[in-house]
Amino acid sequence: MRLALLAYDGISPFLLSTPLAVFGEPFVQGPHHVDICAATSGLCTSAGLRLEGLQPLALAAEADLVILPGWRDAAEPVSPEIVAALTAAAARGAIVVGLCLGAFGLAQAGLLDGRRATTHWARAETFARRFPRVQVDVGALFVDEGAVVTSAGVAAGLDCCLHLLARLSGLGEANRVARHLVVAPQRSGGAAATAGRPRHRLFGRAASGRGAGGDPGRSGRLPGAGCLGRTGGDEPTQPDPPYPRPHRWQFR
Repeated sequence: MRLALLAYDGISPFLLSTPLAVFGEPFVQGPHHVDICAATSGLCTSAGLRLEGLQPLALAAEADLVILPGWRDAAEPVSPEIVAALTAAAARGAIVVGLCLGAFGLAQAGLLDGRRATTHWARAETFARRFPRVQVDVGALFVDEGAVVTSAGVAAGLDCCLHLLARLSGLGEANRVARHLVVAPQRSGGAAATAGRPRHRLFGRAASGRGAGGDPGRSGRLPGAGCLGRTGGDEPTQPDPPYPRPHRWQFR
């Protein structure tokens, strides 16, 4: 499995490292090959770190899975080069993923029209206004629409990537990698994307029902965790994970 991470000047080091941690570490089993692709061979991250020796964007044409790890500013259109790479990836049947504000790039490419999607909660209303053909689910950690996958903000990208690993390599491998990363095995896609926010909201044309091509089960939303009319402050309770919680793990 070849993966391409689309990098850009001002990228968040955390968002870039998220898919690398799940797919690129030595303890990950399976033939995963990860390339970091960019329009230039070097760029500067949002933290001032300089990245060099990056692969050209053209190499993304060989990837089975193309990930856009965020975007530097929701008010700024995603670069035409990245949008073109996303469009080409979808056209040839690759899985296309937008983490956090990376959903803006997928929507700009028209890949989310008529589909459910999520993004960082703080930019969800901006997203919905700009892309009215997308059904925006603010309450989901990630939404899997098959060919396209989006995640909520920042740390939700880790949940999304673990979900993708489970989808591609099996739940057992995703659980094993989560254990190495010392994180919860996999929060469901329907778990609350923020703490203490009293209402889940769904924006877009199909807000009162299932979006075109949408399957609530693919986002992992728990029963009873509806998108509309949530007035209580309590969030849905998740079931116990299928193996010990981190504080109970024993390593030998």
